[in-house]
Amino acid sequence: ITVCFDPIFETNLFSYHIVRGENIAARDPNPSTPSVKSDTGFFTVSANTCYMQASQITLMETILGDSSVINVNQSLYFARNLLATGTDFVTEQEQDAGYYYINAAPLWQTINNGNWKYLESSVRDMAAAHGSDIAVWCGGWDVLQLDDVNGNPVDIFLGLTQNETVIPAPDVLWKVVFDPSSNEAAAIVGVNNPYLKIVAPLLCPGGSICDQLTWLHGINYSDYEAGAIYCCTVQDLATAIPNVPDLGSAGLLTA
Repeated sequence: ITVCFDPIFETNLFSYHIVRGENIAARDPNPSTPSVKSDTGFFTVSANTCYMQASQITLMETILGDSSVINVNQSLYFARNLLATGTDFVTEQEQDAGYYYINAAPLWQTINNGNWKYLESSVRDMAAAHGSDIAVWCGGWDVLQLDDVNGNPVDIFLGLTQNETVIPAPDVLWKVVFDPSSNEAAAIVGVNNPYLKIVAPLLCPGGSICDQLTWLHGINYSDYEAGAIYCCTVQDLATAIPNVPDLGSAGLLTA
Protein backbone atom coordinates (compact mmCIF):
# COMPACT_ATOMS: atom_id res chain seq x y z
CA ILE A 1 0.00 0.00 0.00
CA THR A 2 1.28 3.46 -0.93
CA VAL A 3 -0.40 6.41 0.79
CA CYS A 4 -0.25 10.06 -0.30
CA PHE A 5 -1.03 12.20 2.77
CA ASP A 6 -1.66 15.95 3.08
CA PRO A 7 -0.01 17.14 6.34
CA ILE A 8 -1.82 20.51 6.29
CA PHE A 9 -5.39 19.21 6.37
CA GLU A 10 -4.26 15.87 7.80
CA THR A 11 -6.08 13.88 5.16
CA ASN A 12 -5.39 11.06 2.74
CA LEU A 13 -5.13 12.35 -0.85
CA PHE A 14 -5.10 8.83 -2.25
CA SER A 15 -3.95 5.29 -1.59
CA TYR A 16 -2.53 2.92 -4.19
CA HIS A 17 -2.55 -0.86 -4.09
CA ILE A 18 -2.78 -3.90 -6.36
CA VAL A 19 -5.57 -6.49 -6.45
CA ARG A 20 -4.00 -9.87 -7.29
CA GLY A 21 -6.69 -11.19 -9.60
CA GLU A 22 -5.08 -14.61 -9.98
CA ASN A 23 -5.21 -15.22 -6.22
CA ILE A 24 -8.00 -13.02 -4.81
CA ALA A 25 -10.60 -15.81 -4.89
CA ALA A 26 -8.41 -17.77 -2.44
CA ARG A 27 -8.01 -14.93 0.05
CA ASP A 28 -7.69 -15.78 3.72
CA PRO A 29 -10.91 -15.56 5.72
CA ASN A 30 -10.20 -12.91 8.35
CA PRO A 31 -12.49 -13.52 11.33
CA SER A 32 -11.42 -10.46 13.32
CA THR A 33 -11.31 -6.92 12.00
CA PRO A 34 -8.50 -5.00 13.71
CA SER A 35 -9.11 -1.55 15.14
CA VAL A 36 -7.92 1.37 13.02
CA LYS A 37 -4.63 2.66 14.39
CA SER A 38 -3.08 6.12 14.47
CA ASP A 39 0.47 6.89 13.42
CA THR A 40 2.73 9.13 15.49
CA GLY A 41 3.43 12.43 13.79
CA PHE A 42 0.58 12.54 11.27
CA PHE A 43 -2.29 14.01 13.30
CA THR A 44 -2.53 16.97 15.67
CA VAL A 45 -5.86 15.60 16.95
CA SER A 46 -7.01 12.19 18.12
CA ALA A 47 -8.40 10.70 14.91
CA ASN A 48 -10.09 8.01 16.97
CA THR A 49 -11.99 10.62 19.00
CA CYS A 50 -12.96 12.56 15.87
CA TYR A 51 -14.59 9.47 14.34
CA MET A 52 -16.54 8.55 17.48
CA GLN A 53 -20.28 8.75 16.90
CA ALA A 54 -20.81 10.78 20.07
CA SER A 55 -18.18 13.26 18.87
CA GLN A 56 -19.93 13.58 15.51
CA ILE A 57 -23.29 14.28 17.16
CA THR A 58 -21.75 17.04 19.30
CA LEU A 59 -19.88 18.47 16.31
CA MET A 60 -22.99 18.76 14.14
CA GLU A 61 -24.85 20.51 16.95
CA THR A 62 -21.95 22.96 17.25
CA ILE A 63 -21.34 23.79 13.58
CA LEU A 64 -24.80 23.19 12.07
CA GLY A 65 -27.10 23.70 15.04
CA ASP A 66 -28.62 20.31 14.22
CA SER A 67 -27.33 17.11 15.80
CA SER A 68 -30.01 15.01 14.04
CA VAL A 69 -27.83 14.98 10.90
CA ILE A 70 -26.05 12.10 12.65
CA ASN A 71 -28.50 9.22 13.11
CA VAL A 72 -26.69 6.07 14.14
CA ASN A 73 -29.78 3.84 13.84
CA GLN A 74 -30.08 4.80 10.16
CA SER A 75 -26.32 4.41 9.50
CA LEU A 76 -26.09 8.19 9.06
CA TYR A 77 -22.67 8.75 10.59
CA PHE A 78 -19.13 8.97 9.25
CA ALA A 79 -17.32 5.64 9.07
CA ARG A 80 -13.58 5.08 8.79
CA ASN A 81 -13.49 4.06 5.14
CA LEU A 82 -10.22 2.35 4.21
CA LEU A 83 -9.20 3.61 0.77
CA ALA A 84 -6.97 0.58 0.18
CA THR A 85 -9.62 -1.76 1.53
CA GLY A 86 -8.58 -4.87 3.44
CA THR A 87 -10.84 -7.18 1.43
CA ASP A 88 -8.76 -6.46 -1.70
CA PHE A 89 -5.82 -8.42 -0.27
CA VAL A 90 -5.10 -12.15 -0.17
CA THR A 91 -3.25 -12.88 3.08
CA GLU A 92 -4.48 -11.98 6.53
CA GLN A 93 -1.32 -9.95 7.15
CA GLU A 94 -1.93 -7.86 4.02
CA GLN A 95 -5.59 -7.41 4.92
CA ASP A 96 -4.64 -6.01 8.33
CA ALA A 97 -1.88 -3.74 7.00
CA GLY A 98 -4.19 -0.94 5.88
CA TYR A 99 -5.93 -0.37 9.21
CA TYR A 100 -4.37 3.03 9.82
CA TYR A 101 -6.03 6.46 9.84
CA ILE A 102 -3.64 7.68 7.13
CA ASN A 103 -5.40 5.16 4.84
CA ALA A 104 -8.91 6.27 5.87
CA ALA A 105 -11.43 8.92 4.89
CA PRO A 106 -14.79 9.88 6.47
CA LEU A 107 -17.53 8.21 4.43
CA TRP A 108 -21.17 8.04 5.49
CA GLN A 109 -21.84 4.50 6.75
CA THR A 110 -25.02 4.23 4.65
CA ILE A 111 -22.75 4.73 1.60
CA ASN A 112 -19.83 2.69 2.96
CA ASN A 113 -22.19 -0.28 3.35
CA GLY A 114 -24.16 0.64 0.22
CA ASN A 115 -23.04 1.38 -3.31
CA TRP A 116 -19.37 1.79 -2.34
CA LYS A 117 -19.30 -1.77 -0.98
CA TYR A 118 -20.71 -3.06 -4.29
CA LEU A 119 -18.12 -1.05 -6.21
CA GLU A 120 -15.32 -2.66 -4.20
CA SER A 121 -16.68 -6.17 -4.76
CA SER A 122 -17.12 -5.42 -8.48
CA VAL A 123 -13.42 -4.54 -8.72
CA ARG A 124 -12.39 -7.80 -7.02
CA ASP A 125 -14.69 -9.89 -9.20
CA MET A 126 -13.40 -8.18 -12.34
CA ALA A 127 -9.79 -8.79 -11.26
CA ALA A 128 -10.55 -12.47 -10.64
CA ALA A 129 -12.27 -12.77 -14.04
CA HIS A 130 -9.22 -11.23 -15.72
CA GLY A 131 -6.84 -13.35 -13.65
CA SER A 132 -4.39 -10.47 -13.67
CA ASP A 133 -3.03 -7.77 -11.37
CA ILE A 134 -5.32 -4.72 -11.25
CA ALA A 135 -3.81 -1.43 -10.05
CA VAL A 136 -6.18 0.63 -7.89
CA TRP A 137 -5.95 4.26 -6.81
CA CYS A 138 -8.58 5.59 -4.40
CA GLY A 139 -8.88 9.04 -2.84
CA GLY A 140 -11.16 11.81 -1.69
CA TRP A 141 -11.67 15.18 -3.31
CA ASP A 142 -12.94 18.56 -2.10
CA VAL A 143 -14.75 19.08 1.20
CA LEU A 144 -18.32 18.02 1.89
CA GLN A 145 -20.67 20.88 2.75
CA LEU A 146 -23.88 20.52 4.74
CA ASP A 147 -26.40 23.28 5.37
CA ASP A 148 -26.75 24.66 8.88
CA VAL A 149 -30.15 25.46 10.40
CA ASN A 150 -30.12 28.82 8.57
CA GLY A 151 -29.45 27.25 5.19
CA ASN A 152 -25.80 28.31 5.04
CA PRO A 153 -23.32 25.72 3.68
CA VAL A 154 -20.68 24.63 6.21
CA ASP A 155 -17.48 22.69 5.47
CA ILE A 156 -17.35 19.41 7.39
CA PHE A 157 -14.03 18.72 9.12
CA LEU A 158 -14.13 16.02 11.79
CA GLY A 159 -11.09 17.65 13.40
CA LEU A 160 -13.28 20.57 14.48
CA THR A 161 -14.26 18.25 17.33
CA GLN A 162 -10.90 19.38 18.76
CA ASN A 163 -10.97 22.87 17.20
CA GLU A 164 -8.69 21.96 14.30
CA THR A 165 -9.65 22.32 10.62
CA VAL A 166 -8.36 18.85 9.74
CA ILE A 167 -9.71 15.43 8.66
CA PRO A 168 -12.18 16.77 6.07
CA ALA A 169 -15.12 14.66 4.98
CA PRO A 170 -14.58 14.46 1.21
CA ASP A 171 -17.26 15.75 -1.15
CA VAL A 172 -16.61 12.73 -3.37
CA LEU A 173 -14.53 9.58 -3.31
CA TRP A 174 -12.88 8.48 -6.55
CA LYS A 175 -11.42 5.16 -7.61
CA VAL A 176 -9.28 4.44 -10.67
CA VAL A 177 -8.79 0.83 -11.78
CA PHE A 178 -6.16 -0.10 -14.37
CA ASP A 179 -5.34 -3.40 -16.04
CA PRO A 180 -1.75 -3.04 -17.33
CA SER A 181 -2.02 -6.26 -19.33
CA SER A 182 -4.68 -4.73 -21.61
CA ASN A 183 -3.77 -1.07 -21.02
CA GLU A 184 -7.38 -0.34 -20.08
CA ALA A 185 -8.70 1.71 -17.17
CA ALA A 186 -11.82 3.35 -15.75
CA ALA A 187 -12.63 5.98 -13.13
CA ILE A 188 -15.58 5.76 -10.75
CA VAL A 189 -16.81 8.58 -8.51
CA GLY A 190 -18.98 8.20 -5.39
CA VAL A 191 -20.94 11.18 -4.06
CA ASN A 192 -20.47 11.38 -0.27
CA ASN A 193 -23.78 12.99 0.65
CA PRO A 194 -26.87 10.91 1.54
CA TYR A 195 -28.89 14.11 2.06
CA LEU A 196 -28.68 15.35 -1.54
CA LYS A 197 -32.01 15.97 -3.26
CA ILE A 198 -30.68 17.13 -6.63
CA VAL A 199 -28.09 15.72 -9.00
CA ALA A 200 -24.60 16.89 -8.09
CA PRO A 201 -22.58 18.38 -10.97
CA LEU A 202 -20.45 15.66 -12.53
CA LEU A 203 -16.68 16.03 -12.55
CA CYS A 204 -16.43 14.41 -16.00
CA PRO A 205 -17.58 16.65 -18.86
CA GLY A 206 -18.90 13.86 -21.07
CA GLY A 207 -21.48 12.60 -18.56
CA SER A 208 -21.52 9.24 -16.81
CA ILE A 209 -20.42 6.15 -18.74
CA CYS A 210 -21.27 3.51 -16.10
CA ASP A 211 -23.49 1.73 -18.63
CA GLN A 212 -20.35 0.86 -20.60
CA LEU A 213 -18.62 -0.77 -17.60
CA THR A 214 -20.25 -4.19 -17.74
CA TRP A 215 -18.21 -5.50 -14.77
CA LEU A 216 -19.98 -3.21 -12.28
CA HIS A 217 -22.77 -4.96 -10.37
CA GLY A 218 -25.22 -4.36 -7.53
CA ILE A 219 -25.03 -0.55 -7.73
CA ASN A 220 -28.11 1.69 -7.67
CA TYR A 221 -26.45 4.65 -9.38
CA SER A 222 -28.95 7.36 -8.48
CA ASP A 223 -29.63 6.31 -4.86
CA TYR A 224 -28.10 9.16 -2.84
CA GLU A 225 -28.68 7.47 0.50
CA ALA A 226 -26.63 4.48 -0.70
CA GLY A 227 -24.21 6.89 -2.41
CA ALA A 228 -24.78 8.09 -5.97
CA ILE A 229 -22.16 6.69 -8.37
CA TYR A 230 -21.01 7.87 -11.78
CA CYS A 231 -18.21 6.84 -14.13
CA CYS A 232 -15.70 8.64 -16.35
CA THR A 233 -12.68 7.96 -18.48
CA VAL A 234 -9.52 8.37 -16.42
CA GLN A 235 -8.42 11.15 -18.77
CA ASP A 236 -11.64 13.12 -18.17
CA LEU A 237 -11.48 12.77 -14.38
CA ALA A 238 -7.81 13.79 -14.36
CA THR A 239 -8.80 17.18 -15.78
CA ALA A 240 -10.94 17.78 -12.67
CA ILE A 241 -8.85 16.06 -9.97
CA PRO A 242 -5.06 16.54 -10.14
CA ASN A 243 -4.38 13.51 -7.92
CA VAL A 244 -5.82 11.12 -10.51
CA PRO A 245 -2.93 9.20 -12.15
CA ASP A 246 -1.80 9.97 -15.68
CA LEU A 247 -2.34 6.73 -17.56
CA GLY A 248 -1.60 8.20 -20.96
CA SER A 249 -3.67 6.75 -23.77
CA ALA A 250 -5.13 3.84 -21.78
CA GLY A 251 -8.39 2.60 -23.26
CA LEU A 252 -11.68 2.13 -21.41
CA LEU A 253 -11.96 -0.95 -19.18
CA THR A 254 -15.42 -2.08 -20.25
CA ALA A 255 -15.37 -5.77 -19.36
